[in-house]
Amino acid sequence: MIFAGIGKKSELEERYADAIQKNHPMLRTEMIPTGWCSWLVYGPEVSAQNIYDNLAAIKRQGLELKYVQIDDGYQPYMGDWLSAADSFDSGVKKLRLTIKEQGFEPAIWAALFIAEEKSWQDTIRQRTDYMYI
Repeated sequence: MIFAGIGKKSELEERYADAIQKNHPMLRTEMIPTGWCSWLVYGPEVSAQNIYDNLAAIKRQGLELKYVQIDDGYQPYMGDWLSAADSFDSGVKKLRLTIKEQGFEPAIWAALFIAEEKSWQDTIRQRTDYMYI
């Protein structure tokens, strides 16, 4: 991110932080959200089986988590947020349902303003409501 302004760096940073807080106030929650995220273990090399295995281990160990997050790697390319990679051969929907059946809340990662060139053709054709060139 690049931004420009006139004045002391610390004052510009403070004004920028104030603008973020005004337009995107911090969410307050009663409970601290707890969960497991595939990125921290597998990064973009995650598979559905990795998540099933970890889900079973979390359940077996009785960890009191709320969320199980499927992070980067479930999609074939950045931008194909509605498709599943080959390593998710059963798709994401079955995995999401299994997470819920095990008593957890499924969460999924997406970066809606990123699209790799390999995903652009299908993404542009299917999602003209959010993809502008």
